[in-house]
Amino acid sequence: AEANFCLGDMCFHGTDGFAVDHRRAFSFFLAAALSRHPLALCSVGAMYYQGLGVSRDLHKSFKAYQIAAEEGSAEAMRNLAAMHYSGEGCEQSEAAARYMLRVAKEAEESAADSK
Repeated sequence: AEANFCLGDMCFHGTDGFAVDHRRAFSFFLAAALSRHPLALCSVGAMYYQGLGVSRDLHKSFKAYQIAAEEGSAEAMRNLAAMHYSGEGCEQSEAAARYMLRVAKEAEESAADSK
């Protein structure tokens, strides 16, 4: 999963001899996401959200962020909070947005404490 994530990142950013190719990056990120790789899941969510290399799909974006959040990604939790707040890809809920921000903060504090 890590290798696919790294290949996706290189294709997305056009580094290490790779040309920028969002479609190819998405396929590498998706392969890594199938193994529940949190950073790959966030990348898949972002690409669905923005419509980069794939058709824009807010519901799929939300789902990818949900799985990444289950894997402990504070970034995904913040993105879910924003989507809950605006009602993009889900039902609008300020309460859910506040909850996700609280959980993200706790995840970040826990990660900082374990360093």
